[in-house]
Amino acid sequence: MIGVVLAGGEGTRLRPFTALRPKPFVPVLGRPCIDYALDLFDPIGVRDVLVTTYFRPEQLIGHLRGGSARDMRIFYSIEDAALGTAGGVAKARRLLNETIIVVSGDLFVEADLTRLIEAHRRTGARATMALREVLNPVEYGIVGLDSKGRVTRFIEKPSPEEVFSNLINAGIYAIEADVLDMIPEGARFDFSRDLFPLLRDEGTLYGSELEGIWIDIGRPADLLRANKEAAMKRISAAGGSLSASGLVHPEARVEGEVSGASYLGPGAVVEREAKVRDSFLLDGVYVRQGATVEGSLVLEGTRIERDSAVHDTLIGSGCEISSQSRLEECVLGDMVVVPGGSWLVRQRLE
Repeated sequence: MIGVVLAGGEGTRLRPFTALRPKPFVPVLGRPCIDYALDLFDPIGVRDVLVTTYFRPEQLIGHLRGGSARDMRIFYSIEDAALGTAGGVAKARRLLNETIIVVSGDLFVEADLTRLIEAHRRTGARATMALREVLNPVEYGIVGLDSKGRVTRFIEKPSPEEVFSNLINAGIYAIEADVLDMIPEGARFDFSRDLFPLLRDEGTLYGSELEGIWIDIGRPADLLRANKEAAMKRISAAGGSLSASGLVHPEARVEGEVSGASYLGPGAVVEREAKVRDSFLLDGVYVRQGATVEGSLVLEGTRIERDSAVHDTLIGSGCEISSQSRLEECVLGDMVVVPGGSWLVRQRLE
């Protein structure tokens, strides 16, 4: 088997947080999301991985390099123009002559793909989708299965009136290499919108439900939820103790109060009388005396000055939130300066 990570996403719904970084590079507990995608390959023995990329590829390549740190060989397919999820993979078809395990690099997933692979082999499918059950499926591709697991109905992003199932395409696939021959060379072509309807019609597309943590980080609220669920999982494994969970780096300095599902990276500082709850502070983030940070993700080198309050907010790297400011449900890019006494509010965080 060979692995493929789809890492071309621009993260438009996370802008301006993603204006200077590809979507698969946004962090969950201080690690780029693409790292969690690569983690899925270790237990199933995949050692050769192709990463397809389009937006700011140099960041991903600089981080992953050739994969030697992971005992993998990582190759790259860099698109000059966006070719879609399937078109980007087909561009490198000469490298892909085995069963292909495709993972979207902008998901946060902690799961075992063994069941997906076993189902793919058992049914003799040409392609098998990992499936998840969700409450509101209208933003995804919804799937209907027969008794053997064959996909009989598939609609990409249905209207509320078209919804017939809560099972959705989870963005993880097992695909036989010859399927790539169905993709026009050099054309924009998507797995969900273009390829899977063809396979459904010929009866060779199957589905298998995926267990474990699965979160699409496309919206700010979902990125915050991914960080919180990952932190809660670690805290639970540590017997409910934040201090024993490894979520506070030994080089972080905590003088104030840190509670809930939180993460502090190396060099992060929480001064006395400052409070951090259910928040994720990356390297060198500085929270000054009397400030409060709750339900938020703050990237490297940002300073939150005295008596400021930050709630349910994404803040990019190198920002300065000046004294006595208040941010609620905001999304900030990098290097933003918020003047003292400002009050920034969004009505909804989506």
